[in-house]
Amino acid sequence: MSELTATAGGWAADIIEAAKATQGVEAVFSDDNTLIIAHSENQKLEIFNLEKYGAAPARIRRSLKVAETLSFIDYWQKFSTDRSEIRADLEQRCFTAVIDAHAPDKPSWEEHTCKLVCRTSTEWDTWRGGDNTGMSQVKFAEFIETNAIDIVEPSAAEMKEISLTLQANKKVAFNSGVRLDNGQIQLGYHETIEGSAGVKGNLRVPEKFKLALRIFQGGDKYEVEAHLRYRINDGGLTFFYQIIRPERLL
Repeated sequence: MSELTATAGGWAADIIEAAKATQGVEAVFSDDNTLIIAHSENQKLEIFNLEKYGAAPARIRRSLKVAETLSFIDYWQKFSTDRSEIRADLEQRCFTAVIDAHAPDKPSWEEHTCKLVCRTSTEWDTWRGGDNTGMSQVKFAEFIETNAIDIVEPSAAEMKEISLTLQANKKVAFNSGVRLDNGQIQLGYHETIEGSAGVKGNLRVPEKFKLALRIFQGGDKYEVEAHLRYRINDGGLTFFYQIIRPERLL
């Protein structure tokens, strides 16, 4: 078939004519993209893809995957037509734009797609990872100090002050917790000092705090509420927090 490829510059018509003139060819079938040659001697069929000889592909074949909403929207606005559609898989948290989708009266190839995969952000993974997990007094203080940038109420400065107070009083015995009218909890503690009766004090912590988190990469920030819980066992203090309805946020 060297004669065919040599004359392929004239696109499909020249190739078809060259195929017809080839010795031993019984029949030639063709459309714009496919050439089928039937040989009379060995009853063999040869199929050739003519698309690669053209100035451009016959259609777009692309399966793109993106992680940011704006990239997905930009692609949709650039390529979508009246037949294009977006399919959602909420369980997998992904959206697929099928640019060359089927129409009721006309099937299509559905080979041009763009998929948005909603990946959770680092800050969401951090807070969700510690959700409902008991932490020692010092560990909780360090966690709050490290991630204070995400806390909006009480202020990050107040939460840092609470964490420093927890670290400073890590050797005291806690004995009670009283719920106050302002939505805080007052924890009583007692520090035993050798040769003296000891020092008593109170530590106030919020019952609830608010975060501002990006749930998904490249997305907007949302208000996330969490309950602050504690347990007192033999004078030791354990903290944990509970994000309120995380499934609703997702």
